[in-house]
Amino acid sequence: MQFALEHCYMVIFLSILLSLFGFAVAPQALANSTPVLDRTSEVIDLGPNSHYLTTTALYINELTKREDLPWQPVLQSPLNINIDQPGIWLKTDFRTGVLNNWFWVLHVPWSGISSLEWYLYDRSNNRLGQNGSIDQWRIAKTFSADKHPYSVRLMLADNHEYTLFLKVTSEEKLIVPVSLVKEKTFIQQAVENHLMFGLFYGILIAMLGYNLSLFIYVRDSSYAYYCLYVSTIILYTLSVTGIGSAYIWHDFDWLNEHGYRFTASLAFFAAALFIRSFLKLPQQGGWLRLSGDIAVLAWAMVLLQVLIFPTPWQVYLVDGVGTISCIAGFTVSAYRWYQGDISGKYMTIAWSMLIFSTFLLMLGLTGIIAYRTELYYFQFVGFVIEVLLLSMALAERIGRERKERIAAESQSIYYEQQSLMAKSRELAAQQHALAVERQAKEELEQKVEEQTFELKQAMGALEQANHELEHISRVDGLTGLYNRRYFDKAFKDSFSSCLQQQLSLSVLILDVDFFKQVNDKYGYQAGDECLRQIAQILQQNADNEAHGLCARYGGEEFCLVVAGMDATAAAKFAEQIRTQVSSLKLCYGTRPFQVTISIGVATTIPTPQANPEKLLQAADNALYLAKSNGRNRVEQLPF
Repeated sequence: MQFALEHCYMVIFLSILLSLFGFAVAPQALANSTPVLDRTSEVIDLGPNSHYLTTTALYINELTKREDLPWQPVLQSPLNINIDQPGIWLKTDFRTGVLNNWFWVLHVPWSGISSLEWYLYDRSNNRLGQNGSIDQWRIAKTFSADKHPYSVRLMLADNHEYTLFLKVTSEEKLIVPVSLVKEKTFIQQAVENHLMFGLFYGILIAMLGYNLSLFIYVRDSSYAYYCLYVSTIILYTLSVTGIGSAYIWHDFDWLNEHGYRFTASLAFFAAALFIRSFLKLPQQGGWLRLSGDIAVLAWAMVLLQVLIFPTPWQVYLVDGVGTISCIAGFTVSAYRWYQGDISGKYMTIAWSMLIFSTFLLMLGLTGIIAYRTELYYFQFVGFVIEVLLLSMALAERIGRERKERIAAESQSIYYEQQSLMAKSRELAAQQHALAVERQAKEELEQKVEEQTFELKQAMGALEQANHELEHISRVDGLTGLYNRRYFDKAFKDSFSSCLQQQLSLSVLILDVDFFKQVNDKYGYQAGDECLRQIAQILQQNADNEAHGLCARYGGEEFCLVVAGMDATAAAKFAEQIRTQVSSLKLCYGTRPFQVTISIGVATTIPTPQANPEKLLQAADNALYLAKSNGRNRVEQLPF
């Protein structure tokens, strides 16, 4: 039964969405004939008969006299201009019949307009009549109708032909929905709108206060994000309806100019935080956590950009990212529902209407479909449904968690009772069990001690083996110096350390002169002994210096790295080593012999841009120079 009801609700809900979609995307027919106002008229849309100029540099006198101006017809009502056009002139012709002394209201319901100048040109008498201007939709006080934003009261004569000129500028997207409404009808619509907005904001404020009190009581972060989100919805709707500019922050020019970009970004940012917390995306991991983090980060960056560097093109950025966020938010919540998460189910149902209406609004704002004021009303209905359902979802989660906690406590009590009963039944046999347990425990402890001793021995042997393996992997087997592999790593560490401490670093590359002749003449055993003796001299010199590093670099090639020596000291240090090696008395059997070495030296103070490999290359080049200049010498090249 429950399954059938849910499917029935889903069919009804989808039918409503499809109906709204059809209404939103239905094309508005553009009329070619001049609209006529008479006593039977109520509302006249002037958009289909309008023309516009993409400039505001002309004056009204030029517009009424010049015939050569490139007026362009409005191809889609209302007029939707790209954000790279900050202002336009719009004109529309209409004529009047018998009006029975009714006043009419010029209505331009778009909160993104920064300023509006209006001129009513009477073509019957060829003269300019009523005119005026409104800046940032501050409420004018000339006529009673002007107490409502976007409205100007007009006095029209019977049986006249008029041309209405509008000079419109905007820092946001420039949409100009313009119509003439009979004053009586306009006042009725205003009263209905006030009642609707009063009900709308009453629901939002009531939900905000209710959930704020719950947050204070339960201290759940989801309630805090919910309250933040509802607050941003209130701020956003005040901005897009113009109520905020007209009645609340009319003296705050920055918010008047950038209200849509700021409040929409703030609302999406709060929504991303709430979804991330309510669906517990960080605990899910994978692409769910990544999508939540990306959404929060993306809207934080958009919001900061709007606050710090506000530019008109950010309207498209907000609209585009908002459209993507609607799709992504619905996908994430639907997937959590698919995974069996009840919160995902409530989130999907609550967001379906809002996401669909917001998606339609984004299509209207980007010009993909015709913009209508009703698109915002669809979104407001979506907000109300969403806020109510999400509040119910949060309350349901509290109730569900409370039931789960009570069930867990009941189960714990049941198991505790069962345990007491089991203990009571087993009390008679407990003495015997304790004796058996004591004996088993003693045997187990003895086995544990034996196995622990064996394990300690095995761990000691393993640790010793690991030390030996590590030593073997780092040390050259013949000379006892570090090998080439360990040197490459240690040299980079020394380079980084000297970079941090701003110490000089010297590299000495040594090569035994004519070592092949030693091997050929005295044998490889003599050559090996020669390398060991030289390695001992190098290690002794390295141990006497700070940060000394000595390694066998190749067959008969060695490398010595020292820190804290300037170029002169490094050259002197190298000459000291060369002298010690040349004085070395070697003997193979009864045959004494001597060897010499050539040394290349390079010294530098490391910088972040320096390459340690180039320092080695410089020392190697210096070694090559020493060999070229006769061997048994020290050469140093600048680095």
